[in-house]
Amino acid sequence: RPGLGGLRPYAEERGVHGDGRTRGALSRLAGAGFGPSAADLGSDDWWGGRLILIVGATGKLGGEVARKLLAEGAPVRALSRAPTRLTDLRDRGAETVQGDLRDPDSLALACRGVEKVLAAAHAFTGSGGNSMSRVDAAGNRALIDAARVAGVSHFVFTSACTGPDDPVDFFRVKYAVEQYLR
Repeated sequence: RPGLGGLRPYAEERGVHGDGRTRGALSRLAGAGFGPSAADLGSDDWWGGRLILIVGATGKLGGEVARKLLAEGAPVRALSRAPTRLTDLRDRGAETVQGDLRDPDSLALACRGVEKVLAAAHAFTGSGGNSMSRVDAAGNRALIDAARVAGVSHFVFTSACTGPDDPVDFFRVKYAVEQYLR
């Protein structure tokens, strides 16, 4: 699509819960359609041997996806504001880096040499400097921009929304980022 610089957007995590959400994220990173297949997730090299950046690796979804990728032998770079919270992933073989969706320079460094990105961080309950507008809106746009500049070809954006008129602010912000990614 024009303006994406080669990024393939995936912003369809709506309505998927529990382990299904993890499988859905894994299948999108694999480049598959909705839902995993044994062929996609069971091969020795479905990730193409290329580095995968997980933003939100200390969270429930990001952490679970990172652990599953590492168990499959995929090369993972895990980003966190507090890399000391990534000890478990580092012990499993992940490269851990400090970064913040509110810091575009850290995102540019994190995206260097990366083929695929999973954006699973959010500030749903944040306030002040950690607000939805700074993290979920501006931060995710900065991550998309950094991925584009770095030549990332596959971007998975986890979202939950119904459209621009949703009564929930968080869902409207997610929708706006989906549109930016498209």
